[in-house]
Amino acid sequence: MSHTNRPAPRLTIFQEAIDHCRWKTILQREILGQINLPEYTGKTFQEILFAIWTLCEPTKGVGLLTIYDIAAAIAKHHRVHIAHVYIIGGGPRRFVKLFGITPAIEKIGTLRMKFITIDQVKQAHIDHGHELEAYLHNCADGDEYESYICNMQKNL
Repeated sequence: MSHTNRPAPRLTIFQEAIDHCRWKTILQREILGQINLPEYTGKTFQEILFAIWTLCEPTKGVGLLTIYDIAAAIAKHHRVHIAHVYIIGGGPRRFVKLFGITPAIEKIGTLRMKFITIDQVKQAHIDHGHELEAYLHNCADGDEYESYICNMQKNL
């Protein structure tokens, strides 16, 4: 039987978190099933992030990058603005090192999150003679920049 007529698997809004997590079954069974999207209506990104941290923290194998990805997906779902470019994961850490940017720290509950501003990303590109992707010129979404710097630093 041919599989060409089979529909593509439905991607969840949490696909990036699933992709970044090594313990996918645990993530899907113990964390994602507990998330009720309407509960996050009217919350800031920082409130969402800390709530997801609190939910995930006791679960072995679910790290900060996955937690960030879950919170960012919930924020995007609710059209919540993410103002900072959080430095989580190897790509963003390598980016700030290569471009000589010292991240600031934001305290969110008991979390201490390193971040840079969107303007710092733009200025780093100008200072080092790199062209910023056109779609980012008028973008104010820190998560878009986080994804961008994660990928662009691979080519440096």
